[in-house]
Amino acid sequence: MTTGAPDLIGAGDKDRRFLWFDTTNRMRELATQRRVPLIGTLELTARCNLSCQMCFVRREGTDPAIATRELSAEAWLDVARQALQEGALFLLLTGGEPLLRRDFFDIYDPLSRMGFFLTLFTNATLLGDREAAVFAQRPPSKAVVTLYGATPETYGRVCGDPSAFSRAVAGVRRLVAAGVRTELRATLSRDNIGDLAALQDLSEDLVGVRKLETNILLTPPVRGASTQPRERRLSPAEVAVKYRQDADCDAILEEEAGDRMTVTALSGAIPRETAAKGGPFAALPPMFCAGGRGSFWIAWDGRMLPCALMDHPFTLPVRDGFAPAWRKLTGETDRIPGAVECGGCEHRAYCSVCPGRLQAETGSFTATAPYVCELAQRVHTAAGTAQG
Repeated sequence: MTTGAPDLIGAGDKDRRFLWFDTTNRMRELATQRRVPLIGTLELTARCNLSCQMCFVRREGTDPAIATRELSAEAWLDVARQALQEGALFLLLTGGEPLLRRDFFDIYDPLSRMGFFLTLFTNATLLGDREAAVFAQRPPSKAVVTLYGATPETYGRVCGDPSAFSRAVAGVRRLVAAGVRTELRATLSRDNIGDLAALQDLSEDLVGVRKLETNILLTPPVRGASTQPRERRLSPAEVAVKYRQDADCDAILEEEAGDRMTVTALSGAIPRETAAKGGPFAALPPMFCAGGRGSFWIAWDGRMLPCALMDHPFTLPVRDGFAPAWRKLTGETDRIPGAVECGGCEHRAYCSVCPGRLQAETGSFTATAPYVCELAQRVHTAAGTAQG
């Protein structure tokens, strides 16, 4: 009997990757349309053992005031069970550094047994033999490790701890040896941009993949984080240069992905018919992602938000129950406005002016952000050069 389902079993590795990508993307689209909380993030802590000044959520790892305000393991598990009943399937566990919590596995183990597709974000510096042994027995769907440099010296500049480099590399090797699907990414700032080529070499050595995902759009601090991303991030001109360098790689990805999707350096995957209107962000509504409609972010203090970049609107699923909190959040998300000035901008089609980024940059959903505006202008120019 023909079901129309993609043939994941008979496909090769590359084909399976894109079939899975396409399948999950369709699921996300349907979930967003039907207001099903398919994808969730549990920000288990804002505390971190590193001191990266470009991080937008970090709190001091030893801060007892923050630790006592974090949700308990029991509270996390209870809200996850309720989310599962409402349709949640994919969960990201992140921080801060989630492994900094002494009760991390009291949360992780029951979640893995509930049947979620779990993704772990970690800096891998706290990942020892004990942690690797647990992950070998109950692996997450994948572990994503952010690298902050390719040498101890760079880790010293970025994270305040040169020894963190060797511990991160050892942690990644333990994950790979444990059979955990491991992806590497890099957050690029003024302090480590010079390490990019060496990071690619390191990625190839550690996980066999030279091209690693990079985050170059650093966000100002949110939810009380005491860091300085604005001072450490690349200028719009530097980001545009990186966009231009990535253009050829993205063209290859677009060809492999097929007619249904297009891939761009800044927007990720979006419907091709949207891109045809003039660019990756042309004619999109103010809230054009799944945030608050098909996905949710629960911060370390228990507030449920549409996405990582926002501080409001929020609801309280621990106090009020997940289902009513989710319904309230979807309604609040639908009422999020856009910046009026952006509608007629000639660079709108190349601008990542989502409400979350605007709120993080300006504190408002409707105010324009000079950094974002200049970036759009420069990316537009770079895109024209790439196509020429």
